[in-house]
Amino acid sequence: MEYGLNGQLSGHHRPEVTNMDSMASADNWLKQPVPMPYLTTTLEVGSEWGIEKKELLASSNIQLSEGQTYTPLNNLLAIILKLNEAFPDQPLALEIGRRLSPTAYGSLGFAMLCSATLEDCLQIMNRYWKLINMSVSSVTITKDDRYCSASLDISPFLIEPLRKIWIEASLSSWKRCFEILRGKHLDECEILLTYPEQKTPNIQRYGAILYDQPANQFRIPVHLLEQPLPMANAIHKKIAIDWCDRDMQALDLVANRPLTQKVREILILGENGYPSLQQVADVLHVSTRTLRRQLTGENTGFKKILEEVRRYDALHLLGNPHYRIQRIAELLGFGDPANFARSFRSWTGHTPSEFRKKLSQQK
Repeated sequence: MEYGLNGQLSGHHRPEVTNMDSMASADNWLKQPVPMPYLTTTLEVGSEWGIEKKELLASSNIQLSEGQTYTPLNNLLAIILKLNEAFPDQPLALEIGRRLSPTAYGSLGFAMLCSATLEDCLQIMNRYWKLINMSVSSVTITKDDRYCSASLDISPFLIEPLRKIWIEASLSSWKRCFEILRGKHLDECEILLTYPEQKTPNIQRYGAILYDQPANQFRIPVHLLEQPLPMANAIHKKIAIDWCDRDMQALDLVANRPLTQKVREILILGENGYPSLQQVADVLHVSTRTLRRQLTGENTGFKKILEEVRRYDALHLLGNPHYRIQRIAELLGFGDPANFARSFRSWTGHTPSEFRKKLSQQK
């Protein structure tokens, strides 16, 4: 049995980048937003290995603000390259992936956490991978009598050594996510890589890794797929799927709603909260009246877009234990934490404290 994501099939190859239009596309591709957990996790690894976060950010001329939930892809790649140069013999990619939990995947991660079984989780990944692939990767899931395998295909814009790093980090992250869902180690699962084996210290901590394989895959025995998961919750899964559907709809409509996408890109959470309607209009060089009218023409509105952005940012910020719930409420623009709690319950079925407790149980 085989089912591909976003129309990708086994053996599919993307065209090589050879023209000026593709070069422009590559530049835009590097600027696409990446969830902050990808960057903060990478910075944490670097700090533990001896390079302070401030030093890494300064060396790449990157400035972060409190409460920021996204960063351009090129910022993440710059930090990864610097760490790879500083620690060429360390398992950088595997370590980054091992630390990425489902919460790094936003609404998709929330749905994964509520899955009934690993089979259910794989079907959700299959349906919604587009939400987190950032145009970097696509996945094909296949199944035979012994194994279920998720194979990774990487964009041609990503070249070595970043290509290899992204593959290893992705596969390591999938394994970690599935272990969190099951609440135990997956000793029977394997990571398959097309690359030759390299001598890497402490490689055994990442489980079974097979090299010189025909595809880059995460492989899990089929007998594990139908075992019930301890955090399964049908009601919360339905809420999470609704989130994913709305997020997918927003992605699919980007081409026909260019202004909506521009407003989303401007609504970046900073230390003083979100830009106001007036500030967004100023950036776009239009009046607030014109902005409202044009958004109405795209069947949306400023308040609706802001609500969608706040919901997504709330999920990411609650996954960061360094932020108190009261501070998160302030950053998101809720004057009263009780108002934040009511809104968050309407989004997820949990209060913020209940949701954070659920996340802490993954650790």
